[in-house]
Amino acid sequence: DRVTFKNNGNVGIGTTNPSANLDILNGTTGASLKLSATSTAYWQLQRDSVTGNLNISDDALGNVMSFDQLTGNVGIGTSTPKSKLQVAGGIYNN
Repeated sequence: DRVTFKNNGNVGIGTTNPSANLDILNGTTGASLKLSATSTAYWQLQRDSVTGNLNISDDALGNVMSFDQLTGNVGIGTSTPKSKLQVAGGIYNN
């Protein structure tokens, strides 16, 4: 089964026993959710299979935001944040 619908309303993709409203399991490459306008224009929310980090990426820019699962650090414009919040390119203050 590729998609499972449970009586409690949970939906599983890649799992027959979803434990959340939407449970996506991909044991080899890291699970992802992709929002596409076309095959080449998209946003993606993905768990990195190597680091375990949660990344938000864009088709043209790559990773635009990363959440480090070991440290809790958040990076904007970097995949390897070195502090609780690291912003590549600076912060605009109006």
